Amino acid sequence: MRIGEIIKYLREEKGWTQTEFSSRSGVPQNTISRIEKYMMPFYDTACKLFDALGVSSQDVWELMQAHAEASLNKKGEDMLRNKFKEKEKRIQRGDG
Repeated sequence: MRIGEIIKYLREEKGWTQTEFSSRSGVPQNTISRIEKYMMPFYDTACKLFDALGVSSQDVWELMQAHAEASLNKKGEDMLRNKFKEKEKRIQRGDG
């Protein structure tokens, strides 16, 4: 999960539009839109957004890390499941 996706999630959790978030953070709405879609924010911009959201950079880092770990665990489970399915097929064909 990218930082922009986390920011968007946190903004939406507060029920704020991008315009309202802009007013609260002092960051232009078009910049917020670009960050939420694809752009990596500058440090000072990220700090303004985090302050407005009431979170620390550590909080955001932990959310990103938790999402990455969950993603890796899911991928690992999927890979393991696929390997077992392949093994079962080989056994059924007699390839063992």
